[in-house]
Amino acid sequence: MSHPPAPSPLMLLSTDFDGTLIEHGNPAPFSPLLVEILNVLRARGVRWAINTGRTLDSLEEGLESFALPVHPDFALTAEREIYRPGAEGRGWVDFGDWNELCARRHRTMFEAAGPALREVTDFVERHTGAEVRYGRHLRGRDGQPELAGLVATDSAEMDRIVAFIDRFKGQIPDFSYQRNAIYLSFCHAAYDKGTTLKALGDMIGLGPEAIFAVGDQENDLPMLTGVHARHTACPANSSEQVKETVRRAGGYVARDSFSAGVIEALRFYCEDLGG
Repeated sequence: MSHPPAPSPLMLLSTDFDGTLIEHGNPAPFSPLLVEILNVLRARGVRWAINTGRTLDSLEEGLESFALPVHPDFALTAEREIYRPGAEGRGWVDFGDWNELCARRHRTMFEAAGPALREVTDFVERHTGAEVRYGRHLRGRDGQPELAGLVATDSAEMDRIVAFIDRFKGQIPDFSYQRNAIYLSFCHAAYDKGTTLKALGDMIGLGPEAIFAVGDQENDLPMLTGVHARHTACPANSSEQVKETVRRAGGYVARDSFSAGVIEALRFYCEDLGG
């Protein structure tokens, strides 16, 4: 059973993008009421971060293509990077030295994981129909792009790929991945949506008791356990694993889907928003 709204105010919102704020395939991919609520909260000093598996370029494309009329105060991208708006709100810039350290640690991890990733690539290309994706900014010692992630044809195929990858997880220091349905990205084990959210909270002087997080898929799980954000939620279209994680954290599982579910959750935690 969900806990009642906490007395401490929300000061930082961490929201997933695809499948949480945005409903793909819907001519109206988000609720205009969500924009109103975000504006009300931000007028109170609440800050908003989009916490997504998308790269920064992809998030910018998404914000433009879906014409979201309110932009976040922070962009947490690729499940590990932290950006803030640039001068006069133009573009994005690194927030602190987090991204620089993150990039160094990922380069070291990818170098160690090189032989294993070549085996993964061979398996995927020989035995599956999945698409192999390479990172523009990830290059090995030979100068060639490193394997950044995969896109499977369906969830069952990704299950098979993950079972193969898991053979290497305990053998290579810091080697891990984040999965979102048929999508998978390789990453350093210390970086995920939860640890990145904690880092942002530390940078702006906020603890978990002031942070709200909402998401719908497996890669959102690290920010929904109640550790990095005390106030957690998920929309009705979320995976069962996400719903169970939110319930265990004493969070809110919405009856509505996508952005309507986000509105419902925000109203649960902020009763004065009405509804």
